[in-house]
Parts: sequence; structure tokens; C-alpha cells
Amino acid sequence: LLVRAGATIPMLPSDVSTLTGYGTGMVHLGDRAHAMSLLSFPRGRFTGSLGVGGRLATQESDGTIVMALGDVVTRRYSLQMSTATLEHPFAPCSVTLDGRPLPASAWSYDAASRVLRATFTTARGRLAVRGACAGGCVSRRRFGIRLGPRQGGLRHAAVRVDGRRVVVRPGPRPTALIDLRGRPRRGVTVVITGTVGGRPYRAVRRYHLCRPRRTPARRRQPSSTHRHAAPARVATPGLGPPSSGDGSATVGAWTTHRGGN
Repeated sequence: LLVRAGATIPMLPSDVSTLTGYGTGMVHLGDRAHAMSLLSFPRGRFTGSLGVGGRLATQESDGTIVMALGDVVTRRYSLQMSTATLEHPFAPCSVTLDGRPLPASAWSYDAASRVLRATFTTARGRLAVRGACAGGCVSRRRFGIRLGPRQGGLRHAAVRVDGRRVVVRPGPRPTALIDLRGRPRRGVTVVITGTVGGRPYRAVRRYHLCRPRRTPARRRQPSSTHRHAAPARVATPGLGPPSSGDGSATVGAWTTHRGGN
């Protein structure tokens, strides 16, 4: 079997005996209408069909493989994924579906053959396989952002998350949904491009995953003594601060007014 690196092949379950509805004592295609097997050889980026009317895409980046599935029906998938074809092979330590970890009984990894096996059920889902589990953190962030300047005017907007283009919703001020669920602890770069008033527009935002949020410092309230303090005495220019009587000048308690335009 020759397969291009990056491809994922949807297949019928191995126990299907016939595509017709005839015959007894055998498994028909209709008996497994909601089941599918996937042979995946991820590398880089890949998009393809998934059954009739469905789509499938895989993306490799920074010790993570993300598989996005979109189908018209809910199916139970049996996945066999090779990590030997990756540009940077790794041993999986975590598998999540839509940001939720799969049970340990639902996936396994054979280090000798470098094959990951997993079973899961979804219609439209995002499966993430991670090899960097330092700290055991998986991002759960999924949020929308507004694009362009506050006064609007951004046209031909495009958004890329670590080089991958995401959908932009048009409007007076376009928006985009940033989905970072299932990603490991690292930085993510979001690049926004387009035109404003006929001129090129480019903005870069960087998000750091799995870091505690900073609590904004509370502004210090002035004390009652400062609030009702007497106005400072001002010395007249040229005369200097008054003398204390013994020839020394008391400078610290006086504010010298230098004047000017």
C-alpha cells in the first residue's frame, strides 16, 4: 500500500462483508452505517473528503496533531495514526476531543510500530494528539476577536493562527473565532491582514497558553491627609526661601515657583 505522507484514508469497518442488503449470516454495509475506520499518515497539512458530504483535515504543528472532522451524521470512528510520517515525530502523551481528554481505555500507543489507536464518536469534532505534556496543561481557550481599528474600515480581512487561516465574519468591524483548545503550553501568534483606506493593514497578537492571568494592580486611593492637605506655600521668584533666622534656609518645606510661559 503506497500512501502519500499527510493523507488520511476513510475505510469501511473490517467486518463488513457485503455492500448490498442481501444475504444472511453476514455483516451488511447498512449494519455499519454509523461506523468508519480511519488510516492516517499525518505530515504537515492535509484536507480531504469524509464519506458522502463530509470533510476531514489534519494539521501538524509544534508537537501536536489536530484532526478536524465534519460529517452530516454522528459516527463512531476507529483511528489508526502513524507518527513515523511526521516532520518531527513524537510519542503521544495526551489525546483530546473538543478539548476533553479521551479516557485511557479509548486510546493506546505502540512505541515499537509508532502507531496510535483511538476510538471516539462525533459528527463535527476536533481531535488533538499532543506529545508535549510538560505540566499537564492543555489549553481550553476559545474566544472571538474584533479586527482592525476601532473606527472600522478594515476590508479584505484575513486571519492566520500560527500560519493557519481561520474564518472571518464580515461586518462594519469584522470578527474571527480563535480556537486554541487542545494546544500545549506555548505561545500562539495571530496575524491580521487587510486594507484600511486603501492602505495595507497588518497587526500581530500573541497569546501565551497555560499561564495564570495577571491580576490588574489596584489603584492606590489618596489618604484623607493628602486629600485635605493645605496648599503649599510658594516663594516669590528671586527672593528664595525664607530664612530660619540663624542664616540657614529651610528649603524642604517650601516649593520654589520658577515661573515661565
